[in-house]
Amino acid sequence: MTHAEAVKLIGNLECNDGGEAVDWRVEIVECSNAKPVNYTLDFTNEGNKAKHMLKEPAELAQTKLVAIRWDVPGSRPVPGAQ
Repeated sequence: MTHAEAVKLIGNLECNDGGEAVDWRVEIVECSNAKPVNYTLDFTNEGNKAKHMLKEPAELAQTKLVAIRWDVPGSRPVPGAQ
């Protein structure tokens, strides 16, 4: 599925450069929907950096979905818990 197809199915996506937080994700565009759903879609176009894809709408539209990450509420470790 491409970014453009995902937008048609679930609506507009807010996207960021995955490489800003972790260097090895420099080719990943992380996108999420404004709806209150706890998931992130990862898109890539191998060989292109996310910063470039985010600046070029036509390039972003052709990126391929490579992962869906779901953040289950309450699934993170509680500080101090054993």
